[in-house]
Amino acid sequence: MKASEPRTESPSRVQRRQKRNRAALVKAARRLFAQNGFEATTIADITEDADLGFGTFYLYFANKEALLEAALDDGVAEIAEALQAPDIAAMPADEALVTVSTRYIRLIRSHRSLLALTLQHLPSRGPGGRPLAELLNRVFEGIIQRGVSEGAFSVADARVAARAIAGMHIQLLFSAESGLAEEPLLQTLPALALGGLRHGKKQGA
Repeated sequence: MKASEPRTESPSRVQRRQKRNRAALVKAARRLFAQNGFEATTIADITEDADLGFGTFYLYFANKEALLEAALDDGVAEIAEALQAPDIAAMPADEALVTVSTRYIRLIRSHRSLLALTLQHLPSRGPGGRPLAELLNRVFEGIIQRGVSEGAFSVADARVAARAIAGMHIQLLFSAESGLAEEPLLQTLPALALGGLRHGKKQGA
Protein backbone atom coordinates (compact mmCIF):
# COMPACT_ATOMS: atom_id res chain seq x y z
CA MET A 1 0.00 0.00 0.00
CA LYS A 2 1.35 3.42 -0.90
CA ALA A 3 1.76 5.95 1.90
CA SER A 4 -0.73 8.28 0.23
CA GLU A 5 -3.51 5.68 0.14
CA PRO A 6 -6.10 5.97 2.95
CA ARG A 7 -6.31 3.13 5.41
CA THR A 8 -9.64 1.43 5.90
CA GLU A 9 -10.75 -0.02 9.21
CA SER A 10 -11.26 -3.76 9.39
CA PRO A 11 -14.87 -4.90 9.95
CA SER A 12 -13.99 -6.19 13.42
CA ARG A 13 -12.46 -2.86 14.43
CA VAL A 14 -15.52 -0.99 13.14
CA GLN A 15 -17.79 -3.29 15.14
CA ARG A 16 -15.77 -2.76 18.31
CA ARG A 17 -15.88 1.00 17.85
CA GLN A 18 -19.62 0.92 17.23
CA LYS A 19 -20.14 -1.20 20.35
CA ARG A 20 -18.07 1.23 22.44
CA ASN A 21 -19.95 4.25 21.10
CA ARG A 22 -23.34 2.70 21.77
CA ALA A 23 -22.32 1.66 25.28
CA ALA A 24 -21.00 5.16 25.98
CA LEU A 25 -24.31 6.71 24.92
CA VAL A 26 -26.32 4.31 27.10
CA LYS A 27 -24.05 4.87 30.09
CA ALA A 28 -24.24 8.65 29.72
CA ALA A 29 -28.01 8.54 29.32
CA ARG A 30 -28.52 6.45 32.44
CA ARG A 31 -26.42 8.86 34.49
CA LEU A 32 -28.01 12.03 33.10
CA PHE A 33 -31.58 10.73 33.14
CA ALA A 34 -31.17 9.81 36.81
CA GLN A 35 -29.49 13.11 37.64
CA ASN A 36 -31.56 15.59 35.60
CA GLY A 37 -34.67 13.71 34.51
CA PHE A 38 -35.69 12.51 31.07
CA GLU A 39 -37.26 15.71 29.78
CA ALA A 40 -34.47 18.00 30.99
CA THR A 41 -31.74 15.87 29.42
CA THR A 42 -31.04 16.76 25.80
CA ILE A 43 -29.40 14.67 23.11
CA ALA A 44 -26.59 17.23 23.08
CA ASP A 45 -26.09 16.66 26.83
CA ILE A 46 -25.83 12.92 26.26
CA THR A 47 -23.38 13.08 23.36
CA GLU A 48 -21.21 15.60 25.22
CA ASP A 49 -21.12 13.42 28.31
CA ALA A 50 -20.25 10.42 26.14
CA ASP A 51 -17.55 12.47 24.36
CA LEU A 52 -19.11 11.83 20.96
CA GLY A 53 -20.32 14.08 18.17
CA PHE A 54 -23.98 15.12 18.13
CA GLY A 55 -24.64 13.37 14.83
CA THR A 56 -23.25 10.11 16.20
CA PHE A 57 -26.35 9.72 18.34
CA TYR A 58 -28.57 9.11 15.31
CA LEU A 59 -26.34 6.34 14.04
CA TYR A 60 -27.53 4.27 16.99
CA PHE A 61 -30.88 5.64 18.20
CA ALA A 62 -33.86 7.28 16.55
CA ASN A 63 -34.74 9.39 19.61
CA LYS A 64 -34.42 9.62 23.40
CA GLU A 65 -37.21 7.10 23.92
CA ALA A 66 -35.24 4.50 21.96
CA LEU A 67 -32.20 5.25 24.11
CA LEU A 68 -34.27 4.88 27.28
CA GLU A 69 -35.45 1.48 26.02
CA ALA A 70 -31.84 0.47 25.44
CA ALA A 71 -30.93 1.64 28.94
CA LEU A 72 -33.78 -0.44 30.35
CA ASP A 73 -32.66 -3.51 28.40
CA ASP A 74 -29.12 -3.07 29.72
CA GLY A 75 -30.52 -2.79 33.26
CA VAL A 76 -32.53 -5.99 32.79
CA ALA A 77 -29.39 -7.70 31.45
CA GLU A 78 -27.53 -6.72 34.64
CA ILE A 79 -30.35 -8.12 36.75
CA ALA A 80 -30.41 -11.32 34.67
CA GLU A 81 -26.69 -11.84 35.16
CA ALA A 82 -27.06 -11.54 38.93
CA LEU A 83 -30.12 -13.80 39.17
CA GLN A 84 -28.66 -16.49 36.93
CA ALA A 85 -25.19 -16.55 38.45
CA PRO A 86 -23.51 -19.96 38.78
CA ASP A 87 -23.50 -19.82 42.58
CA ILE A 88 -27.31 -19.82 42.62
CA ALA A 89 -27.47 -22.99 40.52
CA ALA A 90 -25.22 -24.69 43.07
CA MET A 91 -27.49 -23.85 46.04
CA PRO A 92 -30.36 -25.95 47.39
CA ALA A 93 -33.64 -24.67 45.96
CA ASP A 94 -34.88 -23.01 49.15
CA GLU A 95 -31.60 -21.12 49.58
CA ALA A 96 -31.60 -20.20 45.88
CA LEU A 97 -35.13 -18.79 46.15
CA VAL A 98 -34.19 -16.52 49.05
CA THR A 99 -30.97 -15.46 47.34
CA VAL A 100 -32.72 -14.56 44.07
CA SER A 101 -35.42 -12.62 45.92
CA THR A 102 -32.84 -10.73 47.99
CA ARG A 103 -30.63 -9.88 45.03
CA TYR A 104 -33.61 -8.75 43.00
CA ILE A 105 -34.84 -6.42 45.75
CA ARG A 106 -31.42 -4.80 46.10
CA LEU A 107 -30.96 -4.45 42.33
CA ILE A 108 -34.40 -2.92 41.85
CA ARG A 109 -33.68 -0.40 44.56
CA SER A 110 -30.43 0.57 42.85
CA HIS A 111 -32.18 0.88 39.47
CA ARG A 112 -35.25 2.72 40.68
CA SER A 113 -34.49 5.98 38.86
CA LEU A 114 -34.33 4.15 35.56
CA LEU A 115 -37.47 2.16 36.35
CA ALA A 116 -39.38 5.29 37.36
CA LEU A 117 -38.49 6.88 34.02
CA THR A 118 -39.70 3.74 32.27
CA LEU A 119 -43.05 4.00 34.05
CA GLN A 120 -43.42 7.63 32.98
CA HIS A 121 -42.20 7.50 29.39
CA LEU A 122 -42.45 3.87 28.29
CA PRO A 123 -45.63 2.60 29.99
CA SER A 124 -45.72 -0.54 27.85
CA ARG A 125 -42.32 -1.49 29.27
CA GLY A 126 -43.22 -0.72 32.87
CA PRO A 127 -44.22 -3.15 35.65
CA GLY A 128 -45.17 -6.47 34.11
CA GLY A 129 -43.39 -5.45 30.91
CA ARG A 130 -42.06 -8.42 29.01
CA PRO A 131 -38.29 -8.43 29.60
CA LEU A 132 -38.26 -8.28 33.39
CA ALA A 133 -41.45 -10.31 33.89
CA GLU A 134 -40.22 -13.08 31.61
CA LEU A 135 -36.88 -13.15 33.37
CA LEU A 136 -38.44 -13.52 36.82
CA ASN A 137 -40.96 -16.10 35.62
CA ARG A 138 -38.18 -18.21 34.10
CA VAL A 139 -35.81 -17.95 37.09
CA PHE A 140 -38.43 -18.68 39.73
CA GLU A 141 -39.99 -21.52 37.74
CA GLY A 142 -36.61 -23.21 37.41
CA ILE A 143 -35.94 -22.92 41.14
CA ILE A 144 -39.43 -24.19 42.06
CA GLN A 145 -39.12 -27.18 39.74
CA ARG A 146 -35.77 -27.98 41.30
CA GLY A 147 -37.27 -27.59 44.78
CA VAL A 148 -40.05 -30.02 43.95
CA SER A 149 -37.54 -32.58 42.72
CA GLU A 150 -35.46 -32.06 45.88
CA GLY A 151 -38.53 -32.55 48.08
CA ALA A 152 -38.29 -29.02 49.51
CA PHE A 153 -41.45 -27.69 47.81
CA SER A 154 -44.81 -29.12 46.85
CA VAL A 155 -46.98 -27.18 44.41
CA ALA A 156 -49.69 -28.20 41.98
CA ASP A 157 -48.15 -26.23 39.13
CA ALA A 158 -44.63 -24.78 39.21
CA ARG A 159 -45.46 -22.36 36.40
CA VAL A 160 -48.42 -20.86 38.26
CA ALA A 161 -46.44 -20.63 41.49
CA ALA A 162 -43.55 -18.94 39.69
CA ARG A 163 -45.83 -16.32 38.16
CA ALA A 164 -47.45 -15.60 41.51
CA ILE A 165 -44.06 -15.07 43.17
CA ALA A 166 -42.76 -13.07 40.22
CA GLY A 167 -45.87 -10.89 40.44
CA MET A 168 -45.06 -10.00 44.04
CA HIS A 169 -41.57 -9.00 42.98
CA ILE A 170 -42.74 -7.02 39.96
CA GLN A 171 -44.85 -4.96 42.36
CA LEU A 172 -41.58 -3.58 43.73
CA LEU A 173 -41.40 -1.44 40.61
CA PHE A 174 -44.21 0.53 42.19
CA SER A 175 -43.10 0.30 45.81
CA ALA A 176 -39.58 1.44 44.90
CA GLU A 177 -41.10 4.88 44.48
CA SER A 178 -43.43 4.67 47.49
CA GLY A 179 -40.82 5.23 50.17
CA LEU A 180 -40.68 1.66 51.48
CA ALA A 181 -37.41 0.94 53.24
CA GLU A 182 -35.23 -1.86 51.89
CA GLU A 183 -34.87 -3.84 55.12
CA PRO A 184 -38.60 -4.61 55.58
CA LEU A 185 -38.74 -5.75 51.95
CA LEU A 186 -35.77 -8.04 52.49
CA GLN A 187 -37.35 -9.49 55.62
CA THR A 188 -40.84 -9.94 54.18
CA LEU A 189 -40.84 -10.85 50.51
CA PRO A 190 -38.44 -13.84 50.50
CA ALA A 191 -40.19 -15.22 53.60
CA LEU A 192 -43.60 -14.97 51.93
CA ALA A 193 -42.39 -16.76 48.82
CA LEU A 194 -40.56 -19.48 50.72
CA GLY A 195 -43.32 -19.94 53.28
CA GLY A 196 -45.96 -20.44 50.61
CA LEU A 197 -43.96 -23.12 48.83
CA ARG A 198 -43.14 -24.92 52.09
CA HIS A 199 -46.75 -24.64 53.25
CA GLY A 200 -47.77 -26.48 50.11
CA LYS A 201 -45.39 -29.27 51.05
CA LYS A 202 -46.94 -29.61 54.51
CA GLN A 203 -50.48 -29.61 53.12
CA GLY A 204 -49.59 -32.33 50.66
CA ALA A 205 -47.77 -34.49 53.21
